[in-house]
Amino acid sequence: MRFEKGHKAATRRHIVDVASRCLRRDGIAAAGIAGMMGEAGLTKGAFSPHFESKDALVREALASALG
Repeated sequence: MRFEKGHKAATRRHIVDVASRCLRRDGIAAAGIAGMMGEAGLTKGAFSPHFESKDALVREALASALG
C-alpha cells in the first residue's frame, strides 16, 4: 500500500509532538516507547522506521519543545 508523498514526514512530526508532551508530563525515564506510540495512535512497530533509539526520539522531542 502506497501512502501520499510527505506521509512519513508528517507521521514523524506527529510522533515528535506526542513524545514531547509525554516527556514533559511523565519525565524521560517514565515515558516508554510503547506508551508514546500508543498515545500517537500508532503501534510500537511503527517506531523503528522513524528513529534508531529512544535517545534519538528524546533528543528530537526536546529540541522541538525548546525551539
